[in-house]
Amino acid sequence: FQQALISSVFKDTITNIVRLSSQDFKNKFLPFVRASNNTHGLLALEIREKTRKVDLDGNVEESSLGLSASATSLIISGELLQYLNDMYHGKRKSYLSLSSPCQHVMEWVQFADQQFDSVWEMLMFSGLIGYPIVLERSP
Repeated sequence: FQQALISSVFKDTITNIVRLSSQDFKNKFLPFVRASNNTHGLLALEIREKTRKVDLDGNVEESSLGLSASATSLIISGELLQYLNDMYHGKRKSYLSLSSPCQHVMEWVQFADQQFDSVWEMLMFSGLIGYPIVLERSP
């Protein structure tokens, strides 16, 4: 379960970075990331360069991209995906939580191997189904 979540975050992030147009990456995304953390901006450049020709229909593996450990960590931690979400969607909210979707994934990864009795139980645990109560941070 944990490895599947990590792989999902990795592939989703790479897919979104690859699909950004050169204009959007250079003029919107990169300045947004650099404004928050210049080092992350440099790592985003590395990731963009090394994933330029990735076949998204194939199996995207960490080891096949030749990324530095820091770049891989930025992806797996969910931070790079968080930059994408924040830039395009603003600060997002989750059901029954003030955590972002990436923070949820990291909670699930850090949770001990969870055994589920049914698919429904797994989907409830992962927050994919549940009661639609939206919480918002007060200003």
